[in-house]
Amino acid sequence: MRAMRFGRFGGPEVLEEADVPDPLAGPGETLVQVEAAGVNFGDIKQIAGEHTDGPYAPQGALPRIPGMEVVGRTEAGRRVLGYVP
Repeated sequence: MRAMRFGRFGGPEVLEEADVPDPLAGPGETLVQVEAAGVNFGDIKQIAGEHTDGPYAPQGALPRIPGMEVVGRTEAGRRVLGYVP
């Protein structure tokens, strides 16, 4: 899949388009074909390296893919929205 990601902290210049492996749904999870992702305050702070705790705390090692809010469809065609930390 195609994704925007960052491998170092900084401004918009650190974002890069990349091919990444397709995600797999784990137990109790549903795979969503993302149609749009919101990159907002919390994501911008993570990209800048300014958040170390709280609800916008970084998840996992670099590189990371920003976009905690998503809308899309399940394999069955159901429209969904979600918060993806």
